[in-house]
Amino acid sequence: ESLVMIAESLVEMRLDDFGLILFGSNIQLIKDNSQVWSKEHILSLLALSRLQCTDHSSTLDGEAIKLGSYLLQKTSSKSKKMFVLSDGFSSTGRETLLSLKRARDAGIEVIGIGVGMCKTNVQDLYHTWISAALPRALPAAFRELYSMDRDSMVPVQAGSNKESVTWRRAAMLMGTPSSSVASILSDSADRFDKLQSLMKDTRELSLVRGSSPGAISFDLVFVVDCTGSMKSMLSKIQRDILSIAIGGNTKESMNIIQRVLEKFPEKKIQLRCGLVEFRDTTGGDRVPLKVHEGQDAGSAGNFFNLTFDPKTQKEEVAGQRAAFKKAVESLQAFGGGDLAEDIPVPLSQIGKWMDWKGQARFALLFTDAPPHGSDFHSQDFIAKGRMGDSAAEGSAKTNEEFEKAFNALISKDVKTFLCTCNHHNTDVMFNKMQSIVVKTGTSIEKAKAVAEGRLEKARSGREIAEDYLKEIRIFQAPTACEAPGMHVIFILDDSNSMAGVPWSDLMIAYRAFLNKRMHNQGGEGDLVSIVMFSPSEIVGPIIQSIGAAPTSLPFRGSATDFYPAMLDGEKCLALTPPNKSPVVIFMSDGCSEDYKDAAKVSTRMFDYCEAKNMSLEIHTIAFGSSAKKEPLRIVATPRGQFHDAPTGLDLKKIFLKIAEGESSRDFIFREVESRIAEVITDKLIVEYF
Repeated sequence: ESLVMIAESLVEMRLDDFGLILFGSNIQLIKDNSQVWSKEHILSLLALSRLQCTDHSSTLDGEAIKLGSYLLQKTSSKSKKMFVLSDGFSSTGRETLLSLKRARDAGIEVIGIGVGMCKTNVQDLYHTWISAALPRALPAAFRELYSMDRDSMVPVQAGSNKESVTWRRAAMLMGTPSSSVASILSDSADRFDKLQSLMKDTRELSLVRGSSPGAISFDLVFVVDCTGSMKSMLSKIQRDILSIAIGGNTKESMNIIQRVLEKFPEKKIQLRCGLVEFRDTTGGDRVPLKVHEGQDAGSAGNFFNLTFDPKTQKEEVAGQRAAFKKAVESLQAFGGGDLAEDIPVPLSQIGKWMDWKGQARFALLFTDAPPHGSDFHSQDFIAKGRMGDSAAEGSAKTNEEFEKAFNALISKDVKTFLCTCNHHNTDVMFNKMQSIVVKTGTSIEKAKAVAEGRLEKARSGREIAEDYLKEIRIFQAPTACEAPGMHVIFILDDSNSMAGVPWSDLMIAYRAFLNKRMHNQGGEGDLVSIVMFSPSEIVGPIIQSIGAAPTSLPFRGSATDFYPAMLDGEKCLALTPPNKSPVVIFMSDGCSEDYKDAAKVSTRMFDYCEAKNMSLEIHTIAFGSSAKKEPLRIVATPRGQFHDAPTGLDLKKIFLKIAEGESSRDFIFREVESRIAEVITDKLIVEYF
């Protein structure tokens, strides 16, 4: 009723260019911004409102917000708003926060709306929110919200339980005298077969471009710098490429398509991957550029068909996954001469390919160096002289080559990701690339808009650059004044129940974390704070280097109190240097009556870090079979992450997972998966049952 009320109000104001998305354990696009609000949409909404959700375990609000942002960014409207009707209890806390941040960064105002008598969490999750006890109270809540001059938190407890005028208006549009959901659906039952048939034909016509009905295809090309300077990084990049394209058999090792299929299981997705290795022609390399040949539909070409059905365990083209794996593993780093590389050359090469055919097309460029030409170099790189670039006078030629490359790629609708292994070397290049994409893309967009008669709705250069070029920093290269890493704040339960084997298991997990950060993840610059609670006490210096952290902690044994321990953790957090990422690990095998107060401290910590522009992670862990999970879940808040560790082995795995931080693969997954999910959700249609 709230949805229909808002929709009808917008229609009355002649603002029917709005999108409508339903989400729960899956996502359904009822209407996009280009469609006119009609009886079909009302029927779909009413039908879906009658369904019983069979899976109450997940709420894909993060994905829904991501889709909403995508739809809004495609519009030419200057003012963009998103209203999220939800109880605010998310099962994808971190992803939801990332989606909200990206929406804000894109200039989209997101307003959380809680409706009903039950408690909601919209005030904690959304920066701007309103709440109403009944749908009829929403108009008053909206008036209150938009009469204020600041971001607002407006609870409204008013309204009546009278029959909604909105339903009567919807009933009139449907041509029925009824005013209830059941009667409208009953009166319209004979329309559904015809309606579904009509919509099925429409969506198949609009969704399938050159691929089999019901299938969505993706082309993904990996362009890899294989010069000598990449030697220390190449093995990790190889693992990440294979993880993205092929993946493994566990949930943690799923490839990019398997991850998307988790969210859209009904879709058939085809994946084709290309592999290009390049070096430096200016440096006289004997193998300046190599395109690895794959097989697709029985013919040789630039792409390996990696489509794989996890249910039948069969490849669409036999042997291609093994062939791609062999090609990736064959990459070797050598040569290069000077430090600068011929970056535009491989991009121009893939731009000339005629066998691009995916509905979503991506090029991932891995490099640690800028191209030839001093205009593309930082001052530090210029200071290296000819050792840095033996053709520093070549800026004009490089600029021209980039223009040709992006003209071809944008014309073929290929999105490029610069996966930089040393952003200090590539920052200036990326800025120049953005300018070239704006110039080239604007020209292409204007020509398309004129041809399609939509010149007034042509996208801006900024929108084009954001769509066709993205930077992903997969290795954080430190400078002399920068030592990136974590500030890890351990808050550990050493109450009576932790005596013996539990404490031994905790110490094993704790030491495994330190070793992982010290030796496997380059975390020598990490800082550590240790808080133990029974009662709360900060162990050793309030903040210390990870190398100086004790490898074993004394067991004391007493009562369990969450709140004082979180307060001590908050003191440690306040000392986090601006170049460190704070990570709080709160572990307990029991419960404490003050857990709600501890949750308030968690919220304060997140607010503090947001104000300081710091990225905070809070992990709460319920250890052992008798641990109370719900209080620890509440302490994590929707912005943190809760873990369940029934055994010591589970605890160690969780500690190691947190220690891994965000790998280069995770960065690429998040960005590419986001783009792929956007393409799929843009092509989703109204699903009635």
